[in-house]
Amino acid sequence: MERALRRATGAHWLLGFRGVRPPEDFLRLLEAWRPPAVILFRDNLPAGGDALPALRRRLEEAAGRELAVFLDEEGGWIQQLGGDWPAPRAQALAGVGAVTACHRAMAARAASLGADALCAPVADLDDGAENPVIGSRSFGGDPDAAADMVAAALRGLAAAGVLGVIKHFPGHGDAREDSHEVLPAVAADRAAALVPFRRGVEAGAPAVMTAHVRLAGDDDPRPATFREDLLRELLPGETGFAGLVISDALEMGAAAAVPAAERAAAAFAAGCHLLTLARWEPGAEALLEGMASALEAGRVRQPWRDEARERWAAFLAARPSPAGGGPEPDVAAVRRAAVFRPAAGDDRDGVAGGRDAGEPDPAGGALWDGEILDLELGATGSWRHEEYLAALSHLSLRRLATEEPLRAGAYLHVGRRPPAAGRLAELAARAESGGEPAVLAAGAWGWTLAFPRRLATADPTPAGLAALLAAARSDAG
Repeated sequence: MERALRRATGAHWLLGFRGVRPPEDFLRLLEAWRPPAVILFRDNLPAGGDALPALRRRLEEAAGRELAVFLDEEGGWIQQLGGDWPAPRAQALAGVGAVTACHRAMAARAASLGADALCAPVADLDDGAENPVIGSRSFGGDPDAAADMVAAALRGLAAAGVLGVIKHFPGHGDAREDSHEVLPAVAADRAAALVPFRRGVEAGAPAVMTAHVRLAGDDDPRPATFREDLLRELLPGETGFAGLVISDALEMGAAAAVPAAERAAAAFAAGCHLLTLARWEPGAEALLEGMASALEAGRVRQPWRDEARERWAAFLAARPSPAGGGPEPDVAAVRRAAVFRPAAGDDRDGVAGGRDAGEPDPAGGALWDGEILDLELGATGSWRHEEYLAALSHLSLRRLATEEPLRAGAYLHVGRRPPAAGRLAELAARAESGGEPAVLAAGAWGWTLAFPRRLATADPTPAGLAALLAAARSDAG
């Protein structure tokens, strides 16, 4: 294949790899195709973000050009920089002030290490527990409230001088399957789902990432990434968007609805300007080769290529200057903002780390008096139980066995998933009898919404747990 053809094709790609060291074949791929951008993940940066500058230099040496660096960095489940960083989940952030502050801090850290863009915020609406892949990555299920949060997140990113990418158009939150594995269906009526995207565009979002989802009952079974009626008509028509459209990763299971040799050209034709191969493996370059063949055969129209080049240039030019004179990111403040303390139900109006002025405290004072805690530890991912127990060593607590009944007036659950059904039933029964304990949770917090006297944080670290307990003991939150 001619070098000029490879480079004409490569100009429209965002590429990533697996592992700590870029494989030699991947470095040769960069040299041959010369893409304008790379995307990095946690496994590329196992020692934390400090490794990013050196890795960037290595990749740019191979590509023979400057590369834009994207991080798939949302906070919560989806964080790549690691280290002692809270990165709260979207739904743990209590109010627009907290969203802006946290995203500014997250972006400032990424920018200081050399990242140019974050694949955030998530504009998908959370349609409940049946969605296996969005959940608390979303700002919630209310379109207007989530839209406010999306706009606030973009303000935070811009204040730190980082480009944002809102995702996943036209909304992935009501899917019942994970598009990494299979092709999910979402409701054909996208009116509510589009509200956060529209607000994000109004807030200046420079890029939108597509979703590999199909519209249920629609005559066209293709994923949204490959549908020109959605990307070239619905997206600009309903949101006013005229920026860069980035495909979700074309190696994902849901994208297999289109044959591999046709996948890239089909996404490009549909209206994607930057094509993502996020996790290169040997043989994956067939996706680029398929597009090169389509380009050589004249199936990739020149106006599409011109538009893609113009949109990419405009995207880079849209990178904001960081707000000058501000302090360094306050990680402690970000942790406090991750503590979720609503007044009742699913009310999420608040400020970072506490309640609005004049809002009544649902606990009638401090939520927990510092006395004995009933502690239950679930699955905590890379954090070991011993690390949490060490963080709690100065407290009086009783570690509960699975079937052991509650005794203390405060119940603390640490884990990525809610407690077992039996524990939830016990908590509910105590609430009905008037003896509701204070419910504290580090990890998945949505299950706490049934209990008015509760606090939760999505910061999964022992330090985040400390912030939760401090908030529980404080009248100020």
